Formats: sequence, C-alpha cells, structure tokens
Amino acid sequence: MAVNLIKESWPLIFAGLAIAIYMKIDQIMLGEMVGKKAVGTYAAAIRLSEVWYFIPVAIASSLFPAIVKSKQLGEKIYKNRIQKFYDLNATLAYLLSIPITFLAPFIIRTLYGDAYAGAETIFAIHIWACLFVFLGVARGQYLVNEGLIKFSFFATVVGAILNVGMNFILIPLYEGVGAAIATVFSYGVSAYLSSFVYPRLFETGLMQSKAFIAPIKYLIAFGKAAYAYKTN
Repeated sequence: MAVNLIKESWPLIFAGLAIAIYMKIDQIMLGEMVGKKAVGTYAAAIRLSEVWYFIPVAIASSLFPAIVKSKQLGEKIYKNRIQKFYDLNATLAYLLSIPITFLAPFIIRTLYGDAYAGAETIFAIHIWACLFVFLGVARGQYLVNEGLIKFSFFATVVGAILNVGMNFILIPLYEGVGAAIATVFSYGVSAYLSSFVYPRLFETGLMQSKAFIAPIKYLIAFGKAAYAYKTN
C-alpha cells in the first residue's frame, strides 16, 4: 500500500518542492542581484500577504469532502457546488486584496515604521497573489478528486520556471516591486491560465473565470434582497 501511495502521490510531492522553490527563489535572486536591504524590505512585505494563505486550505479541509460526496447526487449538482466553492474563494481573496491595496502604506508604517519605506508598494502588489492562491488551492482539491495530480505537478513546475525567468528580467529594473509582479503573474499562470492548456480542464478554467466576477453576483443578489425587504 505504501508503494502504491508513493506511485500515486509523487507528482504532489514534487509539486510541493516546486512551490517551496518559487516561494523563496525571488528572495534569493533579489539578494544576489540587488542586496540584503532589498531582501529585508521585500520579505517584510510578503510576510503580510502570505500569512493569509491558510484560509483556502482551512476552507478546503472543511467544505470539499461534502462537495465530493455531492457527486453521487449527479454531475450537475457536483459542478454547481464546485462553482460556488471557487466563487467563495475568489470573493474572500477580493475582500482581503482590495482593502489592503489602499491601506498598504498605513499598515507598513504602523507595523514596521519608516525604516521599511518601499515595502508598501511591494505589499500592495503581492497581496493580489492571494486571488490565484485561493483559486489554486480550490482547483488543487478538484484535481486530486478527479485523478489529475500529474497536471498539478506540470502547472506548478511551469509557474516556477516562469517565476525565475521573470525575476531575471524584472528585478534589475524594479527590484522588489519586480519580484512581486513576477510572483503574481507566475501564480496566475500556474493556478488559472494553465487550465486552458489541457482540454479536460477547459470547463474548470471557465468556472474559475466566472469566480472572478462572483462578488458582483453577490452584490446584485444582496441588492435585490434589500430592495425586496424595503418594498415589503
């Protein structure tokens, strides 16, 4: 059984290694190409955005088992609940990213002081990685359930390679800001755009795309409910 589990899970093992690499490679490259001060500023900023990555993992652990069981009720119900799962993750990411984008200068000054001037821009950009991390965790659960873990490995490796390549280009130009841009873009390719590379995941890519506008759907529903309550 142990041998069989290793055979089935090796893509996830190596995908985890790839994630570990491209979550830290930007700091290594920044230190080599710019200097230790730039690394300190960058590390202080991204620590505040990466701290939220536990949220989609916690949601997946609590909700996804029920979603998997819903497949027994029919494919339509199963896909509908997965869509809601994506919508929830995207909406939570927006609720974090949008306010922090505007409050980043205040948060950095309050927590770190003037010594970390420049970290606010990095923080305001890097926080948008949450959107793709949240959607990526949700898609990762779906890939495991559908037996597509080799694709998860492929997407993660592509993201890691892209991250390194973009760091080589952007860090000399924009230093920590460039590293943040490279991270967000590579996460977007790995967790979202890669869905359109594999035909079996085209529908998943469309579901993720719909999740990007989920907050608008929720606002409309809330507005209709508020209007109905007011008129009654």
